Amino acid sequence: MNKLATSIIISVLLLMLLPFFALHFFTWPAADDFFLLYKSGDSVSPVFNNFLELYQSWGGRYSTFLFALPQNFLVNNIILYRIATFLVLILFSLALYGFFRAILAQSITADKAIIFSLSLLLLYLNTIPGAADTIYWLSGVIVYTLPLIFFLTLSMLLLKKPLTQKAKLLNNSCIAITAFLLAGFNELSMLLAIFLAGVHFMKSGKLQGSQRWALLTAVVAGSAIFVFSPGNTERLMFFPDSQNIFSMLRIAATSLLKLNGIFLKSIPVLLTAFLVFQWLNPQSFNDKLKNILKTHPLTVVLAGQLFLFLLLCLPAWAMGINPPLRIYNFLSLLWLIWFLLLLATTYNFLRKKNIKTNLPLNGRSIIILVFITIVSVMGNFHKVPGEQYVFGSNTSRAWYDLCFNAIKYNESMKERRLLLDKALETEKAIIEVPIPANIPETIFFLDITNDHTHWINKLHAHYYGIEYIKSYQVDDSDF
Repeated sequence: MNKLATSIIISVLLLMLLPFFALHFFTWPAADDFFLLYKSGDSVSPVFNNFLELYQSWGGRYSTFLFALPQNFLVNNIILYRIATFLVLILFSLALYGFFRAILAQSITADKAIIFSLSLLLLYLNTIPGAADTIYWLSGVIVYTLPLIFFLTLSMLLLKKPLTQKAKLLNNSCIAITAFLLAGFNELSMLLAIFLAGVHFMKSGKLQGSQRWALLTAVVAGSAIFVFSPGNTERLMFFPDSQNIFSMLRIAATSLLKLNGIFLKSIPVLLTAFLVFQWLNPQSFNDKLKNILKTHPLTVVLAGQLFLFLLLCLPAWAMGINPPLRIYNFLSLLWLIWFLLLLATTYNFLRKKNIKTNLPLNGRSIIILVFITIVSVMGNFHKVPGEQYVFGSNTSRAWYDLCFNAIKYNESMKERRLLLDKALETEKAIIEVPIPANIPETIFFLDITNDHTHWINKLHAHYYGIEYIKSYQVDDSDF
């Protein structure tokens, strides 16, 4: 692939990703973003007291509580709120690039690593079932996107080859800190940290003994802090149907089928797999991964599906309900990495069987395939019975929301804020606010309802210091 083709592909990928980044500057706090204010009683409670209160009454997610401590300040400053979620997506993108630089051989050029990372980022953002949950909603970003960044970072650190003793000590320290924090975001990230520690402990050699023990110690310590939190019991009480084994197995199995279906029915995912397959020979990967790439593809399928099933068992057991979209979002990145590993091991298997794996693709044919993939992303619509055509991909929806909904929605929310400020000046105890106009589905999560007893309404009422708040539908005839 020549430089012109490479530049075109990178430019197109960046253009398609543009709305996902731009929409951050039209988001508003929602739902659990006001939770810390509610739990602490006010916005200036001592930081350490807030942390202890959450750990003792809301579970062992110590990393989540740590990174959520500035949340009160961010909710009160909408510009900083938006910048915070925007920067997390930037960090996520950089972590993906660093991940590919780590897993690919040093002979692979930086532009190819950029294409790989941007492609995976686009596939992830385009296919996840609820971008608002973990990309634009600050609480979801903290609980589910930050641990993905730490997972990618930890993977990079484990694949590094520090040359000096000082570099090894620094690398081991970074591994321990990253692994400890990864284990403390949520139940899934804890299991993911345990999995990484177990695989590394079995696959690494004696020369990496200090690294193995640094990783293992950090993960065991973090998992113990998480599991033995007194708040875990209290949290489970919110879910009366939880802790049912048969229900857990049923929900986890159904959820795994849904997760597989989300990606296996995606034409962009399949076309991208076809495009990258020819570059997945063992020489393209880090030497530390050579043994893993020798694994039989069927073993990769079974092991990957079993691991995803076990991950889905955790929320199914803890909540007893179908997992929220943010769980699928979290697992989507793991699914894509597993699928990449499956493609790489399949390539290696076919190569050993002397089956031709190199496809006769030149620069022109690659550009044509990329164009077809773009059309499959942007032109994905489906008909809902009795309704109009709706977007079948997040990318086309994001562009539509950015061009036609985001500005009007933002103005509508500003007007609501002004209405609230005026009502508060008159010391009203009961406030009704209109449902915002032109709601952009890409970034919209949850909002005030017309039921003043709803938990979201209660959080907002506490934030504004009023008795209760509820929403109402604006009648078009009023205008």
